[in-house]
Amino acid sequence: MYCTNCGNEVSEAAIASPKCGVPPRLDKKYCHNCAKEVADPRQVTCTHCGVALIGGTSSSNKNKTAAGILGILLGGLGAHKFYLGSWGWGIIYILLIWTYIPSVVGLIEGIIYLTMDDHKFDASYGSGTKDPFKW
Repeated sequence: MYCTNCGNEVSEAAIASPKCGVPPRLDKKYCHNCAKEVADPRQVTCTHCGVALIGGTSSSNKNKTAAGILGILLGGLGAHKFYLGSWGWGIIYILLIWTYIPSVVGLIEGIIYLTMDDHKFDASYGSGTKDPFKW
């Protein structure tokens, strides 16, 4: 039998999937973070805790590696903010570029993006909502 949450093969006697830790049920999908039942199997994020669901199809077309590299190399221009849809912060970065503060902040944010967990990145920046001042 296979876990409906992560797709990993699980024995019939298993209490939880060894890959995601969710009880392997054939008819239901559970959140790997809070173990609450997910009502809609097409759901990308958990409605209870907001974490991106494993095995879901992400609606995000944002790549955390691309965001991280843009933050490190072009953070002073706010390129990573424009890439992630936060154009309001991108404009502020451009207006303050002469202070070099956006360059330092962009470098730090780039490193944060590169070291961030994939699921956390998708939950934070993959929602598809366009918020010009989302940090």
